[in-house]
Amino acid sequence: MLTNYDPTAELYVIGDSISSQELVYRLGKETTAPVQAVTVEEFFKLPDHAQCMIGFWNIDYRIEFINQAASLHRRWPTFIDPTASVPNPELVAAGSVIHPQSAVGYLARIGKFCIVGPMTNVGYNTVIGDNTVICPGACITGSVTIGKNVRIGQSSSIRDKISICDNVDILIGSRVTQSITVPGSYYCNKPSKSL
Repeated sequence: MLTNYDPTAELYVIGDSISSQELVYRLGKETTAPVQAVTVEEFFKLPDHAQCMIGFWNIDYRIEFINQAASLHRRWPTFIDPTASVPNPELVAAGSVIHPQSAVGYLARIGKFCIVGPMTNVGYNTVIGDNTVICPGACITGSVTIGKNVRIGQSSSIRDKISICDNVDILIGSRVTQSITVPGSYYCNKPSKSL
C-alpha cells in the first residue's frame, strides 16, 4: 500500500544497491505509474515535488543524505508491503518502508524515513524515531521508545518498556534488556569494543 502518493506521477527510488532494485520491483507491483531507480547524484537534479523513496539501508549514509536533502522540495510517499500487518497505517510517517511479512503492533508509531525490514516484529504502543533502520528478523516488544538514527541489527530483540536514545547501533543478534542512554555501538547492553 502506497500512501501520500500521486498515482499519476513517476516515483523515484534513490540508490543503486540490490535493496533499491528490490524496492523498485515491489513498488512496480503497487502502481501503474513508472518507478525508476536513480543515483544520489541524479536525485539532486530531479524537479521540485518529485516523488522519492530512499532505497539504501546504510545508516551513516542515510543521515548524511537526509541532511543534504532537507532543503529540497520533494514528496516522500510511504510504502507498506501488502504482506505486512500494520493495523494503523496512518501512524507510519512519510518516506518510511515496511517490508514483507513484518508485523507492526496496534498504536505503534513509525517516524519519517524508517525501514522496518522483512519478518520483523514491532510491538504495540512502540514509538520509533526518524531514520531508524530495523534489520530483518528483529523483534521489538511492546511500549518501547527508540530514538532517531538508530540501527537495530538482524535477529536482535528488545525487551518491553525500555528506551533507546538517538544515534545507537545495536549489533546483529543482540538481546537488549535495559535502556540505552548513551549513543554508540552495542552488543546486547554492553558497548562494542570492536568499533
